[in-house]
Formats: sequence, structure tokens, C-alpha cells
Amino acid sequence: MRKADRKAATAAWKDGKRRAGVWLVRCAATGEAWVGAGRDLDAARNRCDFSMRHGMPLHPDMKPALRAHGGAAFAFEEIEALPEDVEEIALPRELKARRASAAERLGARAI
Repeated sequence: MRKADRKAATAAWKDGKRRAGVWLVRCAATGEAWVGAGRDLDAARNRCDFSMRHGMPLHPDMKPALRAHGGAAFAFEEIEALPEDVEEIALPRELKARRASAAERLGARAI
């Protein structure tokens, strides 16, 4: 990649909108599920995929299932994307509340 292309890609990333929301990681073999929330759903998906491929669980509770069934048994799902009009100062509180609600509704552990 040329230097100019790298700079353009970096600028596009910095200017890009990030979608905040709630996500779920489910182990197909055991049916266990974990719910998380964050400011960037795409980054959460990348983090999850990388972690599972390399045998590094996102949460200590995932370790037994990851060791027994491997990263291929885990699937990432976007549960809910927050609307863009949520104020920055209210975002952490809103994410926490929606994560707790999703965990209760889906019978999953909040991480």
C-alpha cells in the first residue's frame, strides 16, 4: 500500500461513524451465550473473530467452551444498534442498560 493510500484510509477511518450497540457471542456446541455492548459494533466483531481464531476468550467464562470446541463453534451476532441521536454523555449508561436487558431476555451472561 502506498503512503498516500495509507493516509487516505486512516483519514476515512477517523472521520467514519461508528455504530454503538449490543452484541451476542454464542457457542453452537453448548448453547451458552454472552452479551456485550460497545461504542463500535464493527470493532467488536473484529475483536471477537480475532480472539476466537487465536484461542483467546473475550471473557474467562468462555474459556472451557473455547478449549473444548474451538473458535469455529462461536458466532457473533449484532443484537441491537443504538440510534445515532443518543447523546455521547448518555451512551455508557444506555449501553449498560440495553446489555442488561438483552442478557436477561436471551438468558445470556453479560460481559
